[in-house]
Amino acid sequence: MQHDPDVDTVHEYGARGDGKTDDQEPIQRALDGPCPVIGIPSGNYLLGDTLRVGSGKRVLAAPDAILKLADGAGRNSGSFILTNNDHDTGNDHIEISGGIWDGNNEANKRGEDGDRSDCCKRCSKCLRWKSMMVSLRYSPGLSVLKSARV
Repeated sequence: MQHDPDVDTVHEYGARGDGKTDDQEPIQRALDGPCPVIGIPSGNYLLGDTLRVGSGKRVLAAPDAILKLADGAGRNSGSFILTNNDHDTGNDHIEISGGIWDGNNEANKRGEDGDRSDCCKRCSKCLRWKSMMVSLRYSPGLSVLKSARV
């Protein structure tokens, strides 16, 4: 991923992408930051908790960037790799492009019920949620609730 002054990369916020370090907090800081476009360069990003994306954000992941839910991070049926930030009033204009989003279902029972239906993505009350050229691993279904896709 080439440097673009209009894109903040997750590395600028401390993400390593080494497959060992929990990169959830630095990636979340990037998503919460002022820049509307967040770049995720090639690498293996371990996520110890759900990433929450707010309105007006574009996430541009390299095609070979792997974002994997860490072992045990799927603590209950509400645990995902990625969801929108505001489930009460919803979010608008979210775009996710590229990347390999790995729910790691084998290591994430997701609570007592063992609901493994989708560790990858949940969108609740979203308008204009757009996913392009995204690869999902270990996610037999998608949970998109009250969403209008563009």
